[in-house]
Amino acid sequence: MPILLLAVLAPSEQAVGGVSSTDRPVTIAGLESPVFVDTRDAGTCAGSSVEGALCMEPAQFLHPDGTPARFRDINWLAGTFGLDTLATVIVFGGDESDNDFVAGILFLLGQSRIVIWRGDPGALLESRKQGAGRQRGILRSRFIVTPMRDEYIALDDDVRRFFESGPVVRLDYPHSFDEAGWMGRPAQDAPLLYRREGEDSLLLLAGDAREAVANLTRLLLRDPTASVRVHLDGLRGRSVETFGAQGGGIALLGAALGIAALLAVVLAIRTLAGSRR
Repeated sequence: MPILLLAVLAPSEQAVGGVSSTDRPVTIAGLESPVFVDTRDAGTCAGSSVEGALCMEPAQFLHPDGTPARFRDINWLAGTFGLDTLATVIVFGGDESDNDFVAGILFLLGQSRIVIWRGDPGALLESRKQGAGRQRGILRSRFIVTPMRDEYIALDDDVRRFFESGPVVRLDYPHSFDEAGWMGRPAQDAPLLYRREGEDSLLLLAGDAREAVANLTRLLLRDPTASVRVHLDGLRGRSVETFGAQGGGIALLGAALGIAALLAVVLAIRTLAGSRR
């Protein structure tokens, strides 16, 4: 079995830049001037949170149909909160999926450092001064100029090129990183991770935008140096064959052969009928 180039690493609480996680209030207390981001419902956050926490619920980054907002609009939204992208952000409040999704969006936006709170939200609130959370404004109070991490984003054409440029293997993610199986349709809750043979280039696909971004965060928590790109729209009911994976090519070839065989039978019947006249 070939050696995997994707290392499974424990999250580092001391990492500078990128995404990390902790459940220790003392770690949060040791951070200099962190910005708190509360992913709970905006009304709940505005009523009681860490004083001054930014009320960023996941729905603010998504269209009603679940597709992700454009990053131009996300940049504007972050500016209406007055977000300082050079600060360390503490993401907390919601469930793990909500926290991981919002953390991933901020990571792609270019936030310098993000720490996800994995402990009891109540414990974090008790360790900080409590007060009203801060909802978004109408106009930007800060212009976000930090470069996006767009090298982590794959568009449709990028996904097609990934599958067309050479053999790929599917990794069993996130349960283990052993190689497993071949192409197939994903379960709704099972993200797909592929690696190009002989390279460390990874592609992450999931059912929708929330799953895709949340699982990007989880992968980076395992390996902060992973060379991975994520398709933000998610598969949304499509299979990997839609993007030109070899399974799709085989299926298409089978369909073409079936049509050719049918035409041959029709032609033979017509020829036979003509010879009997």
